[in-house]
Amino acid sequence: MRLFSDTARKRILSLSLMTLAVSAMSYLTQPSAHAQNTLINPDARHCAPQLRLSAQPGAMIQLDAVMPCQTNARVEVTHGPMRFSALTDGQGRVSAILPALTDTAEVRLSTGTTVLSGRITAPDASRFTRVALQWQGDAPLQIHALELASAYGGAGHIWLGDSKAPLRAVRDKGGFLTELGTPQGSGWQAQVYSFPADPTGSGVVRLSVETEVTAHTCGREIRGETIQADFAGQPRAMPMMLRLPGCQAVGETLVLKNLLRDLKLALK
Repeated sequence: MRLFSDTARKRILSLSLMTLAVSAMSYLTQPSAHAQNTLINPDARHCAPQLRLSAQPGAMIQLDAVMPCQTNARVEVTHGPMRFSALTDGQGRVSAILPALTDTAEVRLSTGTTVLSGRITAPDASRFTRVALQWQGDAPLQIHALELASAYGGAGHIWLGDSKAPLRAVRDKGGFLTELGTPQGSGWQAQVYSFPADPTGSGVVRLSVETEVTAHTCGREIRGETIQADFAGQPRAMPMMLRLPGCQAVGETLVLKNLLRDLKLALK
């Protein structure tokens, strides 16, 4: 029989409690949603972060994270080539609803010192065609989609002013727009347009990007990326650089019709 001193017993007990605390950090959110968390610096149990991913209608992902020692901090969220910035609240909590770009979606959060990653199955992702625009800073970029010969301002004109809901696409009635991110602290913003991959009609969705020239953005360069499916059907990011007109154009709206490829739809 091995005998341990009181000091050794306390050390073993302390290590056992720490192991149990770290093991309790990973959990499943739903039977259909599997999350795997990667914890950085889990030594301080009161600072241990948690991540939950859950599936939502329209192949959307509900993200909920808690980083108790990262309050009011900027978080970089990435999923495949898509990225956006978010801010934790005074308790270190952050939430977002983002589109799944692939059937098996991996989501990663990073503050620079804390990293969380999770994976979830989104089997409906293949039912949607996604087009994304992402950029750094506070320039007011907007995706505009004109669905199936819809006029500007018509029922099929999807933009931030009429973004629709995921349920519309679930019912194969048309697309919807998702806005993500915060420009605070030169953060990344993103907009994602989603349309059913098996539409009820055929035609073309005309895509354009608009931005108003303001006193703050005139003459500036905007750098970012566009994301559309490649020939293999996988989301691919392409670099984007826009130089806005000079300040004599303040108040005007710049319309870019060739930045995104139109979606050509056909009944299957």
